[in-house]
Amino acid sequence: MKKQLFVMMAALAFAPAQSVAQETKAEPIAAPAAATPAAAEPATEAQPEAAGAKVVAVVRGLFVEGRVGGGYMVKNTELTVDRATYPSAPKSEPLGPGSTVQMAVGYDLADFLALQLVGGAFMVSATSSLEPVRDLGMVFGGVGVRGGAGLSDRLHVNGSFAAAGVRADNQVEKAKTGVALLVGAGVEYYVHVRHFSIGLEVSAFVPVSPMRVFVGLAPQIKYTF
Repeated sequence: MKKQLFVMMAALAFAPAQSVAQETKAEPIAAPAAATPAAAEPATEAQPEAAGAKVVAVVRGLFVEGRVGGGYMVKNTELTVDRATYPSAPKSEPLGPGSTVQMAVGYDLADFLALQLVGGAFMVSATSSLEPVRDLGMVFGGVGVRGGAGLSDRLHVNGSFAAAGVRADNQVEKAKTGVALLVGAGVEYYVHVRHFSIGLEVSAFVPVSPMRVFVGLAPQIKYTF
């Protein structure tokens, strides 16, 4: 009797341990989660300049340009005046310093060839104390061409020629209209702010009748669309 009671108690004692062992054996240990691949990075916009690609420093096409500068009247033909009204007036406007404002709208036909519409004004001050004061104003507008050559990717030399109609008023005589020529030469630098360029130009403005020659120097700024 005692032997049977001992066997039953031993069976009860080992039963929970066997059950736990079976459960442990039945449930395999979960393998560590495999590292998931990193989320694909969102596609980025294509770089504007591929590695090793040459930077396009100069933008060509439709452009607008402005100049403001100064100069001097180096030649001036004699003009007739009403001596009865102005007996002390000189026969021609005195040579003197002046200023200029110019605009151009053009289009690049090729890398170094452009057509342009030009316009602006020249104002020359009289240097004589004789009356009447003969300050001279010249307003012009016309069409021209521009050519050039590159010294580097960004630095260019340019030459220009234009034919224009001009209206000259010396504040004494009746305003005269005629034909004028405009020639220029200068340098142009395309800055790192794209579409913009700056430069410096020496120009000669030559109204044909009456004959005058105004030589000027003007910085310029240009924007190409």
